[in-house]
Amino acid sequence: MPLILENKNGKQFLVDHVSKLNPQGDSFKTNEEILAIFQGINAYISSSWYDHEHAPT
Repeated sequence: MPLILENKNGKQFLVDHVSKLNPQGDSFKTNEEILAIFQGINAYISSSWYDHEHAPT
């Protein structure tokens, strides 16, 4: 799903639109945490970010 980063009252929010018929929308009702994955030309993640150095990235 495309996400937009919005700033409101000094806080940052990820905003998107989910159809009522999309089963992924139901998960927002029962989960307080989500995983957002960002891709792009600046999306390289160094293996040094992990708890062990030689993780595949």
